[in-house]
Amino acid sequence: MGFGSRGGGSPPLRREPPRVRHRRQAAQAFALTTACDRSPGRVLLGQIFAHLLVDFPYALENIDTTVGHTRDFYTFGGALVDATPAIVKDVKRTYGVDLGPLFTAWFVGDLIGDSQATTLLFQSTRTAALVNSFGLQNPATRGVTVAEINALFQTSNVALDVMEKLGQI
Repeated sequence: MGFGSRGGGSPPLRREPPRVRHRRQAAQAFALTTACDRSPGRVLLGQIFAHLLVDFPYALENIDTTVGHTRDFYTFGGALVDATPAIVKDVKRTYGVDLGPLFTAWFVGDLIGDSQATTLLFQSTRTAALVNSFGLQNPATRGVTVAEINALFQTSNVALDVMEKLGQI
């Protein structure tokens, strides 16, 4: 049985797509793409963070992800970690933005090694999305989970704006 699958093919969507419910976050992220005064790194990271922090948990909820999918979830995450050097290289070549320092968490990579730092960064971010998808599926925790997702998104934007002003992205 594959990730997000209940057997017998693809699971039906049970909720409206995340892009419909999150117009405010999507509009905020996409508005950056037309802001010529913003750094390419800020624009790109704004899109990445919107996906990881907002779209991803709702997408996982939408396919009825359960704890039974955890092994596959982390297997896919490991594949992303393995692909990181190629992703960083392609992004730098295409957009002129070096994501290497971000994906190795700057000083953390110096302390524990770049590969370990990338694994920590990717898997912890993905874990937050997974946990939030479970919170979204539970009516008792949905409201607080939505608030937490919104707070993460807004906080990430503040952090990215500061990094941009400091010339780090």
